Amino acid sequence: MLSTGIEALDGRLGGLVEGRYYLVSGAPGTGKTSVALHFLGAGIDAGERCAILTQDDPEDLLAQADFLGYELRAAAEADRLAVLQFRLDFAHNYTRLSSDPDRMLRELGEMLGEPGVTRFVVDSVVPFLDTGAADDATGALASLLERLPATKMLTLPGDVGDAHYWRMYDRVVTGAAGIVHLERGEGGTRELSLRKLRQTATSTDPIRFAFAPGMGVVEQAAAPGAREVPADLQSRVVLLEAWAKLPEEAREGLAASFDVVAYDAVQAAFGELATGHFGALVVALDPREPDAAFDLVRQLRTLGNGAPIVYASPREDLRASTRARGMRAGGDDFLTDELEPDELVARVELARARGHRPAGAAADFEAVILQPTGNDGAAQPIDETELRRAVQHQMEHASHPFFALATVRPPAGELDDTWWLFSEQLRLREGDLVAKTEDGRVAVYLHGINRRHVNELMRRLVDSHPGLSGLADVEVQCYPADRAEVEEWLARGAAVPVSGGAG
Repeated sequence: MLSTGIEALDGRLGGLVEGRYYLVSGAPGTGKTSVALHFLGAGIDAGERCAILTQDDPEDLLAQADFLGYELRAAAEADRLAVLQFRLDFAHNYTRLSSDPDRMLRELGEMLGEPGVTRFVVDSVVPFLDTGAADDATGALASLLERLPATKMLTLPGDVGDAHYWRMYDRVVTGAAGIVHLERGEGGTRELSLRKLRQTATSTDPIRFAFAPGMGVVEQAAAPGAREVPADLQSRVVLLEAWAKLPEEAREGLAASFDVVAYDAVQAAFGELATGHFGALVVALDPREPDAAFDLVRQLRTLGNGAPIVYASPREDLRASTRARGMRAGGDDFLTDELEPDELVARVELARARGHRPAGAAADFEAVILQPTGNDGAAQPIDETELRRAVQHQMEHASHPFFALATVRPPAGELDDTWWLFSEQLRLREGDLVAKTEDGRVAVYLHGINRRHVNELMRRLVDSHPGLSGLADVEVQCYPADRAEVEEWLARGAAVPVSGGAG
């Protein structure tokens, strides 16, 4: 069995059956690519060689993996990860090869190189279906999946029950070892459900989840209260030294008083942090660069982890504002190396003895700024300053900060009509925003979307509304791949930090 890279899913499945293929379905923005990257990252961490065939820009893909805590860039440079991108003429070439599965398998093997891969991701399967000979293409895809020895994962936009997937149902869908479906609700909540499974599972209950920096998919379950933490774990103290090291005397003092388990990376601490089954968490940080530690603590609180959290920092370079930000992020105490080891131990014990915070108070989902509406429920315009404020809030507070910014210049005299069209077509209730700029453009914030989906959206809008054929100067930036450009845009507007944010 191979790990999916997602602890909650592995707990239900025990892993994936080697050599079989699995489908991951869901609407854009639900996290299909992230699930696939977890699968690849687990393979890379296990020393395997993996591959992905993608419609996305490779830089966007690697930036997303960085956020999830997987260093796939280094794996690609070392030829342990093959990143293949669909060509514009893929449909033509695939149709040419689909009648000869042996030749298709040979050509794929030549592209992947040696040694072979143990994991193969197709993100997404749509280009295989966008051919003139649909039946032959579907049969060739099924043959390829059956004969390729790797364990495969394919993503499908939408649902396998959608009409445009019917032609692949008999050969591809029915042959899958499992179907995982992702859904997204208002406010960024997500749910993973098992639609089909050809193996024994300990549970088929849906997994409610969120994304956290450095950890990726984390089950969205309220962390236990103090009374629910097993008695033998209440004296357990997790020490996280991902960003700084605790002085040796302080470490020895903690070890003498508590059952200390130490981690030097967030990914390694995944299981502990997700469950909250410990008495306290001590986070060592660098006061000059505390943002990553604060982001982690904020995400733990968002996920419902109510365990006491204590920061440990050198006194030098520590500002009062840094202390305040750490406490606002969800910390319970802020200790420095000025304390003697016994004082530090006493303060950790005091936090531990207070117990876990009420889970319900800490388990709220992230706040997403929504497009304002009038009394009739219709969307109301916002200006570029308000859009900048919303984007800055997303960068500082979101659990899964992936988004795109697109600006278009409508044809002369059509600014209002273009704004209304976008506001009617986008997912405003899920976080998309549409603004008018002072220089006569429409600026769009697209929540939880990547570059490819932006381009597809623009094409769909233009195709369905001929009046938009005159759109000009379309600019797209995707976060985090285009982080520098997004930050430059924010700086041009002198955006004011949102109250309570990291500033």
